[in-house]
Amino acid sequence: MILDTDSVFKIIELLILPFAWYIIKKLDAVVSTVQDLRTILIGVDGRNGIRSRVMRLERKVSNLALQQAARYSEVQLDETEEEDE
Repeated sequence: MILDTDSVFKIIELLILPFAWYIIKKLDAVVSTVQDLRTILIGVDGRNGIRSRVMRLERKVSNLALQQAARYSEVQLDETEEEDE
């Protein structure tokens, strides 16, 4: 079986080009997904996005814990002052 040039071009046109187009589209989707992940991990500002968010949340929680401890100790002091009188 000998293929002429028209048959070869038809095979390329019907089989290989759609497959190549599919691969290119998938690679574009992968590139955009990786870019989104880099934005999340590194952050828009160039810092470590997730790590800086976690550090901010840790600071907020520690501040809330300090505030709660201060309130609790004030309430406890008020109760002990009333008992001493």
